[in-house]
Amino acid sequence: MTLPDLQAVSLTSAWGDWDIGNFTAIDLIAAATNAFNAALISRRPDHWKRYTVVGIILLAVIGGLAGGISRDVLLNDIPAPLVNPWYIILSLAAGGLALMIAYYPGQRLREGLF
Repeated sequence: MTLPDLQAVSLTSAWGDWDIGNFTAIDLIAAATNAFNAALISRRPDHWKRYTVVGIILLAVIGGLAGGISRDVLLNDIPAPLVNPWYIILSLAAGGLALMIAYYPGQRLREGLF
């Protein structure tokens, strides 16, 4: 392989597009916020359905990705969360952070804020 071939191979990824542009950064913030909100709402006492940790994380991922996917489908575009892995990573992280706030001493803080 020549040097240009090696550079072309190193810049592409088989796992998706890892680039973060201006609009993508705003969209990632929105996805993480929606995932965080979905996980916190599933832990509220009035929504208590005895969800396990896996169920709460799954609700967080669905809540974080559903808005972007539905927007892109309506715009007849490839859904960005299915191409860029940062959406799933940040949704999982936001769900984990919401679980930590819900389970640990942040319970009083969470109920005071919401």
